[in-house]
Amino acid sequence: MKRWLIPISLLVVLLVAFGCSTKKSENPPQESNPAPQLPALSVSVCSPSDIPEEAPSQAQEAKWQTSSMNGLIFGFSTIITMYGGLAGNASYSNGTWTYSYTESGATYTITATKASDGYNWQCKVSGTFGGQEVSDWVFLQGHSNQDCTEGWMKKYEIDTTTVEISWKWNVSGDAKSGALSFYDGDIVPANLTQEAHWATDSNGVLTCWIEFVGETVAKQEINMLAVCPPGNTGEFYEDFQYEGNIANVTSAVLKVTWTENGAHGQWWQPYEGPEDVNPDGTW
Repeated sequence: MKRWLIPISLLVVLLVAFGCSTKKSENPPQESNPAPQLPALSVSVCSPSDIPEEAPSQAQEAKWQTSSMNGLIFGFSTIITMYGGLAGNASYSNGTWTYSYTESGATYTITATKASDGYNWQCKVSGTFGGQEVSDWVFLQGHSNQDCTEGWMKKYEIDTTTVEISWKWNVSGDAKSGALSFYDGDIVPANLTQEAHWATDSNGVLTCWIEFVGETVAKQEINMLAVCPPGNTGEFYEDFQYEGNIANVTSAVLKVTWTENGAHGQWWQPYEGPEDVNPDGTW
């Protein structure tokens, strides 16, 4: 059964507000006080996009799920991009950087404000948004530490103070390794739904895995893993177990590997560990 990693309706709303980094600021920049910057997430999970339509369902599952993994991270990356307009564009006054732009009948006012332990972040909207008229509606707000490698962000339902979805992040300075936690609503343990983790080793191999969280907030299982060496190859595991290193998979309900960006590949269902060298099928 396919599980959406991020609601499609939410992605649509985020894309409506996307692109502020290309807009001209309505505030004069103050270069003497450069604005803080949230981490730029350039994580891209390898997805076998060239899998042919006639390939078996196991191959299609790998394509669909790795694309969903990218969508999960992309949703948060879009939020980060909205704040990117502060760089080189924001005006500065009394500890607050402000950047405004107007698009499709709505004016977005984005601020970062110094706090004792980091920065407070906010995006307000006035005008027409999602077919509704809003005025100084807090679309997003959050907090980060001083170097912006840790923090949280909340998105609110249109023209309300009700939290729709929340994120927490903890990333390395170059954002090549890190973790995102996703909450259905406010940031409370009972609302935690998914966690995305990624790490990039010295050889450029990206490992990304998704954990679904049960109602008891305990980790039920690690559901998805993608291993992405440089180039057009990759591996995908679903509902798997591992020992020691996350990539040392000992069993999985499904394993799929591919070359040439998915033009060719093989699959195991189930996969019974390193000694299980003969695939159940190829394409």
